[in-house]
Amino acid sequence: MPQAAYLGRFFVRGIFTDRVTELRRRKALWKLTELWKNQKRVFPQLLEPSVHSFHNAGCCFLKHNFSSTPAELATGEGGAAMSAPISQLQHATIAQYAQQLRLLTVGDQFATLAEQAIKERHSHVSYLEALLGLEVEERQRQRVGRRILEAHFPKVKTLEEFQFEKAPQLPAALIRNLAEGGYLERNEPVIFLGEAGTGKTHLATGLAVAACQQQKRVRFTTAAKLVNELLEAKHNNELNRMVQRWLRYELIVLDELGYVAMPEAAAECLFQVIAGRAETAAVIVTSNLPFSEWTTMFPNARLCKAMLDRLTDQAHIIETGSDSYRFRRTLERKRKIGQDEQEAPKEGRTGGATGRPDRQTSSVGHPGANFSTKTGHRR
Repeated sequence: MPQAAYLGRFFVRGIFTDRVTELRRRKALWKLTELWKNQKRVFPQLLEPSVHSFHNAGCCFLKHNFSSTPAELATGEGGAAMSAPISQLQHATIAQYAQQLRLLTVGDQFATLAEQAIKERHSHVSYLEALLGLEVEERQRQRVGRRILEAHFPKVKTLEEFQFEKAPQLPAALIRNLAEGGYLERNEPVIFLGEAGTGKTHLATGLAVAACQQQKRVRFTTAAKLVNELLEAKHNNELNRMVQRWLRYELIVLDELGYVAMPEAAAECLFQVIAGRAETAAVIVTSNLPFSEWTTMFPNARLCKAMLDRLTDQAHIIETGSDSYRFRRTLERKRKIGQDEQEAPKEGRTGGATGRPDRQTSSVGHPGANFSTKTGHRR
């Protein structure tokens, strides 16, 4: 029971009974005054309460005796209303308790929810449930934000942002099913194979962000960057510690595997990470090379075979195709600019404008301009 409420009840009882003397009533009032002074030292913005404020607070407490709703307690319905100074004192005390317990959302929202409970006449339990629910939601949101920040994504992309309708060759249903996180529980690898610009990194990042939203520990890196870290750790005799750090993540995304050929020492370091996570933690790999060409990336054929064996075991292998999405997007942008430039002279003639763009200098989007879509123009 809060001290102020208890002492208020003790003081009021002395008013309405003959057994409590005037001295004891004065002593109770003195205790209430000292309690307010202690709060005043912590919260100097509080207003000076009067004797009637303590009397009214005690009357409200004695009137309801824990049998009323928060709305009735807050308004003093059926009895004297609680004064503003006492209300401020209670708010300051609750905020202090919330800060000590690190319930920041409770400290920020309890007053607002109390007003809502007054208007809608919610019970104590409903008010407490709503207040604690806000605290849990905010903590989960902050935890997800930390997971995404710690993952070191080059750019945060979600699966909702990916335009599956422009990539009909992709198994959209399978990818959305993977986003639910079942492969993480089963420690299954996911491999995206395809040419540059086909959405491999976007899809891998989207799955990793979905894992962060499930509060999993995730780390995103490129193959070249990971290999450099491992080689540096090996040079400093800290390779084992570095490998163990990469094994602690619940999911790692290894992007751009195959873009750069690796020396044998680098491949051996990378193999330690891949082999250590096999059947114990999930990994997502993106590569522009089919499996038959991985020997060009790893000079040791036996090591390459062993790495493929661990990566493809129970793996979800998704081919993203060969048509570059980025190249198509560039073409669409150029065509749109060309159409706008063609429509501009027509609008100028209808509006009486005499200016006209030079056809020789405005060749983008010209009807005679040709854009090649052969494979050699993709990057």
